[in-house]
Amino acid sequence: MDGQLIGVLAAFFASFSWALAAILYRKSLIGFSDPWLSNGLRAAPTFLFLLLLAAVIGKINEFCLSFSDLRVLGIVFAATFIAIIVGDTFYMNALKNVGVSIVYPISYMYPVFVAFLASVILREVITFTLIVSLFLASLGVWLVSYKAPEQREPIERRRLIVGVCSALGAGICWANAMIIFRISVTFSDPIVVDALKSMFLLFVFLPVMLFKFKEIRSNINRRIFAVLSVGGILGIGVGDWFLYIGLLEIGAARATALTTSAPLLSLLLANIVLKEKISKRQILGTILIIVGVILVSMVEVLG
Repeated sequence: MDGQLIGVLAAFFASFSWALAAILYRKSLIGFSDPWLSNGLRAAPTFLFLLLLAAVIGKINEFCLSFSDLRVLGIVFAATFIAIIVGDTFYMNALKNVGVSIVYPISYMYPVFVAFLASVILREVITFTLIVSLFLASLGVWLVSYKAPEQREPIERRRLIVGVCSALGAGICWANAMIIFRISVTFSDPIVVDALKSMFLLFVFLPVMLFKFKEIRSNINRRIFAVLSVGGILGIGVGDWFLYIGLLEIGAARATALTTSAPLLSLLLANIVLKEKISKRQILGTILIIVGVILVSMVEVLG
C-alpha cells in the first residue's frame, strides 16, 4: 500500500480511537475523581497490550534493542513527560470539570500551537495565514466555552474556567511534544516509540499509585478500572500508534491536520453515549477550530 495512503488512514484511525477514548475517560472519571491517578492506572494495561502487539507484528526484538540507544530513550522520555504526564493530566482534569463536548474541541487547537511555537522558537515567519488561523481557532474556543451548555448537572462557572484552562494547557503540551515525537519516529519504529512511552508513563506513576494504594482500592472497582484500561489502550495505545505512523509517513503538519476530525466525532459520541447536550454554538465553534487548524497545517505542507 502507498505510504501516503497509509499515513492518511493512520491519522484518521488515530482520531477515531482518541474520540472513543475520551468517552471512556469521562465515564471512568465520573466514578473516580482523581485525574492524576487515572492517568497512571491506564499505563499498565496499555503497556502490556503494546508489548503483545509488538510481539505479534515482529517488533519485540527492536523494542528490547532500543534500551541500548540513549538517544531514543531520551527523546521519547522528554516527549512522554510533556505530552502524557503533564498534558494528559491537564486533559483529564478538564474532562472531570466540564465534559467531552467542551474539552475536546479546545484541546484540539494544538496543531495551531505547533505552528505558533515554531515561529517563535525557530524564528519562522508569522504569516497572514497563521494570524487568520489563530483568530478562527480562538473564536471557536470562545463559542465553545463562553457559556456552558445545559447538562443534566449544571456546570459551575469556576469549574468551567478550570476546565477550559486545563484543556488549553493540554493542547500546549501536546503541541510541544508533537515535534519531539516526530523526531523520535525517524530513529525508531512507531510501535517501539509507543511502547517506550507507556513504559515511562508506568514507571513515573508507579510510586504514586503504590503510595495511594488504599485510596485506589477503596474507590476503584472492576468496572471503573476496565473502562479506564480500555480507554488507555485506545487513546495512548492504538490511537497514538496510528498517529506515529502518520507522522512517519506524511509528516507532522499533514498528520495533525487530518486528526482534526476527532472533535466532531467526540461531539457526536458525547451526545449519543453520555447524553451531553450540544448547542449550535458548540458545533459552529468546533467547525471554526477545525477550519483554523486545517488552514495553517495545509499551508505548512504546501509551503
